[in-house]
Amino acid sequence: MLVAEEHRDEFRAVAQYLNDMRELDPARGIAVWLVEARAVRVDDGPWAPLFTAVVQPNQFTATVERAKQDERPATLAQFWEQFDSDETATAVRTMLDRWGAAGYRRRLGPSHVVLEAGGPAVSGIRTVVALYTDGRVMVPFGSYAGQNSGVPVTALTTAEFRAQADALFGFGGTERQARTEPGWLTPERIEPLWAFCTTVAEAYAAALTAQGAQTVAQAPATAGP
Repeated sequence: MLVAEEHRDEFRAVAQYLNDMRELDPARGIAVWLVEARAVRVDDGPWAPLFTAVVQPNQFTATVERAKQDERPATLAQFWEQFDSDETATAVRTMLDRWGAAGYRRRLGPSHVVLEAGGPAVSGIRTVVALYTDGRVMVPFGSYAGQNSGVPVTALTTAEFRAQADALFGFGGTERQARTEPGWLTPERIEPLWAFCTTVAEAYAAALTAQGAQTVAQAPATAGP
């Protein structure tokens, strides 16, 4: 927790990014509280401190984080039990079935599942999107830009790509870890979401191939006999 009279916008953005990463990957992220402190009083009464949280951990990483982690679904069967909407469950199930059939990975979170694909990173795996049990979709534009891996994927950071994503998901163009409204993911939106996810996965694969080629080109030549 950091307490100050005022927190600048860029510092708030960093804190929110860390909280987003904490939500996606609790083992690597950091939960951050930014609190602003002021002195207030009523009429002629004594001055008293007023603390206001301007950035706080997301709902899955607040004070109930440990309980939420204990409730993390161990299996997909337990994950499906968290859905209140059959329509949302059908859409997520369809995405997961197609994603797995295409040879990609997924990772379960407390109330979401992360679609992953091979890409340039130390682990060799990068996040594509996260699908939530309430029908939200999280698109990690910051991760595409390399904030997590240190390796930006150029094809996913162009103005054209961002404009297309904003049009699809209804974003405002500035979010780094952008989330749709609850209920966004419906069966009718499976195809455009699938096209978006495969575009990201293919961009990751191309960047990984280019990184490998660059590594080979930079390797010192082996001396002949």
